[in-house]
Amino acid sequence: MRNRLTSFFGALLLLVSSSFGGQPLSFAPLANAGFDQSTCGFSLTLNANDPQTGVGFWTQVSGPGTASFANPNARNSSVSVSVEGVYTFAWTITEGSVITSDNVNITFYNNATVANAGTDQNICGLSTFLVANNPTFGFGNWFTVNGPGTISFSNPNSPSSSIEVFANGTYTLQWTIFNGVCPITSDQVSITFDNNQVVPNAGNDETFCGLTYTLSGNNPTPSQGSWTFVAGPGTATFDNASDNNTNVNVSTPGTYVFRWTINNTTCPSAFDEVSITLNYANEICNGIDDNCNGQIDEGVLNSYYLDSDSDTFGNPLISVQACTAPLGFVSNPLDCNDNNASVNPFSNPFPSFCRFPCVIGPKLPV
Repeated sequence: MRNRLTSFFGALLLLVSSSFGGQPLSFAPLANAGFDQSTCGFSLTLNANDPQTGVGFWTQVSGPGTASFANPNARNSSVSVSVEGVYTFAWTITEGSVITSDNVNITFYNNATVANAGTDQNICGLSTFLVANNPTFGFGNWFTVNGPGTISFSNPNSPSSSIEVFANGTYTLQWTIFNGVCPITSDQVSITFDNNQVVPNAGNDETFCGLTYTLSGNNPTPSQGSWTFVAGPGTATFDNASDNNTNVNVSTPGTYVFRWTINNTTCPSAFDEVSITLNYANEICNGIDDNCNGQIDEGVLNSYYLDSDSDTFGNPLISVQACTAPLGFVSNPLDCNDNNASVNPFSNPFPSFCRFPCVIGPKLPV
C-alpha cells in the first residue's frame, strides 16, 4: 500500500536561483516503506528506501499494541510489537523543507498453539465427542487420516465436535491448528468404535434328571463368553467354561444357579443367569423319575378302588394305581355290592349273601 505525501510542493524540484541567495538545486527523494508483509513472531526487519542526502525516520501509525524500533532513523531498522495483529508504519524522508512519507502494513502472528487431539478412545456405539485443546493462537480443523468408513463431524473447527461413523473399526483423526504464516501444529487420536454388543442369554430354567446337564447359553461371537457357578447345594464343574453349550457336573441333587457372562470387546460386559434343578434321589410317588432309571413312581404307587355308590367302600374288582385317589375311587376294596350304598361291611343287618371279609358273591356255608 502506498501513501506518498509531499509537503511544500510535494515531489517537485525546489529551485532556488542565485537571485535568492545563490543556493544550488535541492530535492527530497520519494519515501518508499517497502512491501506489505506477514511474519511469524513479534519482530521484523523493515526494508524502506535509502533517504540519500535526506533524513529518514520510522513511526507507528496504527496497530493493536505498541511498537518499538531498534533505530527509527535506519531504513532497515528492526521493529518489535507487543501483541499480534496488523500494524501500519510510516517511513518519512525530509530534505530541507521537503518531506515525503509512505506507509507499510505488517501482520504479526504468534506461533500457533501446540495441538493436542486428546486421548485415544474405545467407544461402544458409533458416535462420540472429541476432546482436543482449544487454540489460544490460531484456529483448528479436524481431518480424517484413515478408517474403515466415513466420518461425519458436527463442526470440524470445534475441538469438542461430535462425530458419527458408519462402520465399526478404528479411526485415526488429526487436529491441526493454523495461525497465519506460522508453521502449523497437529496431533492425532485413535478412536475404536464397536456397536456389535451381544446381549447374553443363559437359557431357560429347567428341571433335569441327573447330575450332568448341558447348558444352553447364546453364541457370544464376535465377543467371548464364560460360565460361572453362582449358587447351589453342592459343587459344580464345567467341562469348558468358555463354551456356551458346555456340560456342567454337580456333586449333589438340588437347584443350581449358573451365570453366562459375555465379555464384549469394547462395550461393557453383561451377564444372564439360569436356574437348573438336578434330581437324583429315592423314588417317591410324585410323577417324576426321581432315581433317573427311566421309570416313573415305580414301586411306590398306591391301589385305589372304584366306589360307584359313594359309600366309601370300593369294588375290589376295579382298581387303579396312582399316587393319590382319583375322583370316585377309595383306598379300600370292601364293598359287597358297589351298586347299592346300603350294602357294605357295616350294613345292619349284615347281608346274608355276603361273607366276612366282605366278598362279592353268595355266602358260603360254614
